[in-house]
Amino acid sequence: MKKKKKGMATLTWLLVVSGLAMACVGLGLKAKTQTFQGKLAISVPFLLLHDDTVLHLSDPETLPGFTQPESEDTAETQPEETLPSETQPEETPTQPPETQPAVYGQDESYFDDALFIGDSRMVGMAMYARLGQADYFAAEGMSVFKAFSTQASDENFGPMNLQELLASRQYGKIYIMLGLNESGYPLDSLISAYQQMIQAIQGQQPQATIYILKIFGVSQEKANATSYLSPENLDRVNAALDGLADGRTVFCLDPRPEFQDASGYLPEEYSDDGVHLYGKYMILLAQWLCQQPARP
Repeated sequence: MKKKKKGMATLTWLLVVSGLAMACVGLGLKAKTQTFQGKLAISVPFLLLHDDTVLHLSDPETLPGFTQPESEDTAETQPEETLPSETQPEETPTQPPETQPAVYGQDESYFDDALFIGDSRMVGMAMYARLGQADYFAAEGMSVFKAFSTQASDENFGPMNLQELLASRQYGKIYIMLGLNESGYPLDSLISAYQQMIQAIQGQQPQATIYILKIFGVSQEKANATSYLSPENLDRVNAALDGLADGRTVFCLDPRPEFQDASGYLPEEYSDDGVHLYGKYMILLAQWLCQQPARP
């Protein structure tokens, strides 16, 4: 019995000594290393430190609520969320508005390189409604048959014929208002003479754009007194004038809607003699010319 108690006492003493020894070793390691795998070292039994098992921290991806942070290098670019917007109506392409080349009484420089050729109606325009620095070769009784044999003068040049004038100056635009005086001639001869006149002008002024002004009517009283001045006959002449325009260098302008009533007559209040316009209506003709689009 005594031996048994003595053995138990010896075992207890060995256990106490061993425990103290291991505790001392753990404290020594803690004081020496301070940290273990990034955390403060704890006193562990010596046998655990020599175990072949590799200790790892818990995998963070296995932890509840873990979200992998995105870095600038690895984060995928997410498309920006776009809110639905109201559908905008498609714009209908529009043609730029056609602008008039001149404004009467304000900016008439467009006509500075222009020449106006005509009969007594054009004389009235030269007197009452001049445009810019344009030249006016006009005379009473002028016709397409006598255009190059007639002498005329203007405030910009002395007496000369048309050939001399065209040889002395250069024009960009030439306006012709003839045909009323010769509307009683056979239509073929009238148009042939008109065409020859245009060709002669082009021969001296190849760079100029030519504008033929159609003939607007006379008063009903005047038309009744002179048969070839009837609306029907003047319409025939004007239709033939259309055939002289080529759409490239020769154009036809039609002032008739401004100076004729529905029956094709010049309103009585526009004229004293039924043929020539009062000054204020010559201004209306000049304003109308300012509104015509420029041609190439």
